[in-house]
Amino acid sequence: MRRILLFLVFLGISGALNAASELVVREVTGYGETQQEAVSDALVQGIQQVRGMEVNAATSLRREFTELIKEDETTSTLSLSSDFNLSREMETKSRGYIKSYQIISVSPDEAAGRWQALVRVEIPVYKASGQNREGLRTLAILPFRESVGSATGAGLDSGAGVENSVTAVKMNSSGGVYEIPVVLNEALKINMIIDSGASDVFVTADVVSALIKSGTVTEDDDLGVATYSIADGSTVQNQRFRLKSVKIGDRIIRNVDASISNSIEAPMLLGQSALEGLGQYSFDYSRGVILLGAAGGDMSGSGGGAAVAGQLSQVLVTEFTQARKFRVLDREYLSEYLSEQEFLASGNLPVEETLRLGQRLGADFILVGAINDFKIRQKEKEVLGIKKVLREASLSFDFRVLEVATQEIRWSNTFSKRYSNSELAKLVGGAPDDDELVRSSVIQAAGHETATEMLDVIFPLRVVHVEAGEIYLNQGGIRVKEGEIYDVFESGRKVIDPSTGLKLPIDGRKLASIEIVRVAPKFSVGVLIAGSDEDCAACNLLQGICRKTGAVSKSATGTAAEKSNVTW
Repeated sequence: MRRILLFLVFLGISGALNAASELVVREVTGYGETQQEAVSDALVQGIQQVRGMEVNAATSLRREFTELIKEDETTSTLSLSSDFNLSREMETKSRGYIKSYQIISVSPDEAAGRWQALVRVEIPVYKASGQNREGLRTLAILPFRESVGSATGAGLDSGAGVENSVTAVKMNSSGGVYEIPVVLNEALKINMIIDSGASDVFVTADVVSALIKSGTVTEDDDLGVATYSIADGSTVQNQRFRLKSVKIGDRIIRNVDASISNSIEAPMLLGQSALEGLGQYSFDYSRGVILLGAAGGDMSGSGGGAAVAGQLSQVLVTEFTQARKFRVLDREYLSEYLSEQEFLASGNLPVEETLRLGQRLGADFILVGAINDFKIRQKEKEVLGIKKVLREASLSFDFRVLEVATQEIRWSNTFSKRYSNSELAKLVGGAPDDDELVRSSVIQAAGHETATEMLDVIFPLRVVHVEAGEIYLNQGGIRVKEGEIYDVFESGRKVIDPSTGLKLPIDGRKLASIEIVRVAPKFSVGVLIAGSDEDCAACNLLQGICRKTGAVSKSATGTAAEKSNVTW
């Protein structure tokens, strides 16, 4: 029981957002009615200074440390820090939050009528691998939804929306994750996260206890123990039971398999055992609702609307991740993440490994969107008696960036484009006669164009180095492609818009045009185009802003900004 209590206590300890550990040393003073309580208080004070700790967690931990010290009645207080076995047990009790400690002095505080202890304590913290990215804003790209009345498919026209068959259920946002209200067994209402990657519904032990007390879960609902695979390939076991009903809005799913999470702090997940009985659903992030029921249109052909939405979301994740300007957060593989967290908390690893717990980030911004239309059409054309099958494709979707703290829309636009047969041939690198390849290529191009549009507003490409006729730009990966032409402008200046009082960026004069000749994961290299500006001195290009030639100028709601001060 004490081990379970300590585990629950440390779930409330918040940590620095840092994977390699380093030691932070503190000399702290603690106070108590006894010598042991004074030492325990000093240890807890050290953890609070370095890691932070909730009040209830600190109180419980003081009690645990004091009891541990009292158990060794044959050892004086001043020699406790030299007892190797006790130090190791203290490290275990603290779940790795104390690596070692040394009691410098213990003395009575006669004026206050208590004991005072000075302790030197080493606290391990985790430092993120690679460069420090704490200055970057966090971005979560949520799965795009299908608009009500949308048409997605091969050669299909838009269907009529079946508005009266759609139920809207309000969602609550918490740290970039959306929860919906759910009623279990018509007895208990809780908020749950929709997670299509989870096989079952997952609830915590306190929820099960409440259902048992309500009389809606009995021994007859016991389904035994099931084994689940987690992200690193290992397995965990969870107790399973049957829920008689799960109600979402006006929809009720009967006889739903559920699993009890091994962690009391684990989020409630609405997995496939319930979602399979829910039918078709989509998300309307602009209204903050989940739509249950038919979304309109025919979803057959070319993978359907869900496949288009899912693939577009993944393309945007890749684009923003490789741009390296945001800390992109995963919101798709939640069940795998939680399984790994349960494994870390299982007690089967060295105590230092548990420092990875409590490091999850919340999103500063979320990118959401809705697919309006996607079609692949084909028609026959006869030339000199020879029939040819030509294809054309169209894709339209809305997208917006929301600030999580305020729900303010920081950027919004609509992508809408039609691709001719010749344009599709360029995208796929040959004859566009494979619908799956056409779909994938169109979505890839649309995602790249959308990400570039947003990134150009806040993080335009800049010249960072010039050497031996080569011009180095600060971005590479999939955002920049060989053969692309960019105009280079002076950094320019910012003026104040008299209507709004906001800063308005104005590009300086054009310096030159460059062609990209090499692309690396983190940078790209260009060369001056002959005749673009014969008077251009290479050194003048440093810090210049690069704009892609021929790009359509789009009105922006914000300005270019440094990485730590994002302005859309």
